[in-house]
Amino acid sequence: MAAPPVSRGVPTRSARDAEAVPTVAVRRTGDLTEIELLLLWALVREAFGGELSQEDWAHAQGGLHVVLSEGDQLISHAAVVPRTMLAGGRPLSAGYIEAVATRPKWQKQGHGSAVMRAVGTIVMSDFEMGALSTGAHGFYSRLGWESWRGPTYVQSATGRTRTVEDDDSIMILRTVRTYDLATHTPLVCEWRSGDAW
Repeated sequence: MAAPPVSRGVPTRSARDAEAVPTVAVRRTGDLTEIELLLLWALVREAFGGELSQEDWAHAQGGLHVVLSEGDQLISHAAVVPRTMLAGGRPLSAGYIEAVATRPKWQKQGHGSAVMRAVGTIVMSDFEMGALSTGAHGFYSRLGWESWRGPTYVQSATGRTRTVEDDDSIMILRTVRTYDLATHTPLVCEWRSGDAW
């Protein structure tokens, strides 16, 4: 499937248009209405079989939402949230990826890949690295993401804590600023409520 056109605004095609093609739009959380955010949360919850808490959804706020739609049908979503990572002792600005989801009836058709290619463009442009937590390593590795091999930690006001349960789930996307990053070194994220990673 060819990559759909990318826009920084709202897709303009109508669902009634028989020639409607998938379009990727990028929107800031602050520019979305409450209704738009609820519709995106509904998309993500549907894709996760209802297994996405309000707290998990809150982690996807405060950055950019990459949304693939066809006409007025929302199909796929991913959020890019700014975080700071300490990789091998080096502080890096990271585009952390949250709420990657495609509605079940649209899965396995290239829509999630199209959204993640747009995410990759944002990471390459705006951040020193990309990072995410997943159990679907094969999907992301096809798009240039690498598994982090080193130990993971979370940094809070009271100190640094090992997150052994997350060691095998973290993947990164290198940029020109992190081409030499060694993935066997420690990786530290800042604390947040709920899942640290």
